[in-house]
Amino acid sequence: MCTLRLRALYQTKNCAYCKVEAKRVVFTNDSEKSFEDYKRDDTPFYDKKLGIRFETEEMYLDTERILKFTCPDEHCEESFDNRSELKKHVKEIHKKQLCDLCLRNKKIFSHEHTMYTYPQLQKHHREGDSSFIQNDETGFTGHPECVFCKTRFYGSDELFEHCRSKHEQCHICVRQGIQHQYYANYDSLKLDEVEEKRLMCKYSKIDEHGSSLSRQQRAKQARVDVNLNYSGSNRDQRQQQQQQQQQQQRNNNSQVRLTAEDFPVINGSSSSVPLLVNQMASLQIKRNGQEEWPSLGNEGRSSPNVIAESSSSSSSNAQPGIISRQAAAFDRIADMFKNLDKMIKFRQYIKQYTVEMSMNSETFVKSVHKLCDKNNVIAQKVFDQTKDLISNDAQKIDMERAWNHKKNPVSI
Repeated sequence: MCTLRLRALYQTKNCAYCKVEAKRVVFTNDSEKSFEDYKRDDTPFYDKKLGIRFETEEMYLDTERILKFTCPDEHCEESFDNRSELKKHVKEIHKKQLCDLCLRNKKIFSHEHTMYTYPQLQKHHREGDSSFIQNDETGFTGHPECVFCKTRFYGSDELFEHCRSKHEQCHICVRQGIQHQYYANYDSLKLDEVEEKRLMCKYSKIDEHGSSLSRQQRAKQARVDVNLNYSGSNRDQRQQQQQQQQQQQRNNNSQVRLTAEDFPVINGSSSSVPLLVNQMASLQIKRNGQEEWPSLGNEGRSSPNVIAESSSSSSSNAQPGIISRQAAAFDRIADMFKNLDKMIKFRQYIKQYTVEMSMNSETFVKSVHKLCDKNNVIAQKVFDQTKDLISNDAQKIDMERAWNHKKNPVSI
């Protein structure tokens, strides 16, 4: 089943154990016989597309049945050639329904899908399955919905692609770094005159008068909510956004002072750390009484031959784009955790992973996954943002590999 899942659903012929490509495999009852000892006559049944040879016809037929659209009911052996026939069968015979989004996108066989009553299916779309399926450990929290089109998508990636192609973003907000905030169409993007003037003034304050502001003030002015937000033409939606901004400002009034040791240095140097402003607290980092903004090196690159600049020169040579992106990543991660203790632990973990190198990728992923209460959806978002905090390409790739293995374990 493990090999079949990899070949049929994940489109890879790599061995589930050692990851080496196996162009052809044998399904057999003899677990001791070596691959080289098999002759063509020993495995007369063959699936050319999957590269699988079968010792018996029964194995071949069982595999063929699994690859079809087979009914998930454990007492039913009906199989169909397409998903429409399967959905019709489940509805008419078993009085249940299947989630079409899961059928089209989830990497499991048809017989492994869940059948729902109509109320359960609605809950599945909105909030996941944990309320009516015992011991549900998938972390699935529902299929996200486009509030404009009233259409649901399999995950946040699909929703993002839809919004980017079908809806509008404000060019002023995009220029200032606010992303993933969408309007239904171009007409609804137009703000009323008062709000438009307020918005323009807010950003011109940074552009025109930024030199007179302290670094902390500029960071506060430029801080944005980069969650996937929607905006419309009605006043209620804008009022809701204003309330969220006011609540965020109240949170920022709570000052928490941390030492430089609480933060990892992204480029592997320990000379200085960035000033981070997140949505939970305004975090001020000072060294020798001065705020420090380090040079973080070339964007997306790391080299053992690059020596970090001293703290005395880092402030003038820092790359604002990199600093802003990394600060925004910490900001978003803090907003996901909504817990200062968890955020402090996260900083310790990433420091151990990227700077001290006392934590390997598997341990780092496991620790962060636990911080997310083992919720795969939240963890995926956290790891997506963590990529901006890792400049070493090898570490970044290894973290992604460890996370992919964690969320999609292959049962052997």
